[in-house]
Amino acid sequence: MSLARPTPLADSSPPGQKQEPPQTGSAVPAPSARPVSERDFLKNIWIDQKTIWTAPLHPKNYDWRFLLPFTMVTAGLIASDKAVAREVSESPPGTGFAVSRRISQIGSPAVDYAVAGAFYGVGLLTDNDRARETGLLGLEALVNSTVVSARLKVATQRERPTKSGGRQRIDDARGRFAQGGTSFPSGHAMAAWSLASVIAARYPDRPAIEYSAYGLAGLVSVSRITARKHFPSDALVGGVLGYLIGHYVVRAHSQRRQKRGRLTPLILPHVDEGRRQYGFSVQIQF
Repeated sequence: MSLARPTPLADSSPPGQKQEPPQTGSAVPAPSARPVSERDFLKNIWIDQKTIWTAPLHPKNYDWRFLLPFTMVTAGLIASDKAVAREVSESPPGTGFAVSRRISQIGSPAVDYAVAGAFYGVGLLTDNDRARETGLLGLEALVNSTVVSARLKVATQRERPTKSGGRQRIDDARGRFAQGGTSFPSGHAMAAWSLASVIAARYPDRPAIEYSAYGLAGLVSVSRITARKHFPSDALVGGVLGYLIGHYVVRAHSQRRQKRGRLTPLILPHVDEGRRQYGFSVQIQF
């Protein structure tokens, strides 16, 4: 953005001759004012993944006030997962079970991607930068959560409460790890909470949107348990990780925007030999 017009330092035009405005030449294109750029999408995901997986190596990332209670609660849930799953499995598959299955299906990661895409599309069509950026950040958070969930599932290989294709005796699925399963953590919960945290962070002035996003994410997490797809600890860990990933994505882009927002002064010379005018222009890009 130019904050000063070219200032002539010398004018040797003949007296009485009508002076024309000096030509400044081609303008220097200013950087895009949009803090979130589509062209940086893949690069940002690469940076996100590197930051997420190296976070445990940095002591400053450990908040023991949160980490200790979370670890204790997770350990307690893992110890009681089998008992809780047994209670859920022994309950008759009535209307509640059908509703849980329906909510679980509606809250699939594919639907989350569609919601983020809708934010992005509506933002583009209506020239609404907040909606566009929310969709783009939501898609980034979903990709990150999908990668993290997939890798953790491969690493833990926890068996699910029931096998696909029908109900199973709970004794045959005790939630053991390293059994070739895909239960830990819940990918549905992680995706739902990563998108919800982005939407909530982008609309802090809209309590209805914020509470609805978190409420739906919580409903998806509970439905994964009551639909006999996951143990409680799976849903808890997936939800917490998704929440943290979503907030990290928003915070990271805020920091990148501040770096791009640093003032960069440019002093551009102006020379017009035909009119014997010389000067300079000062531009500040941000």
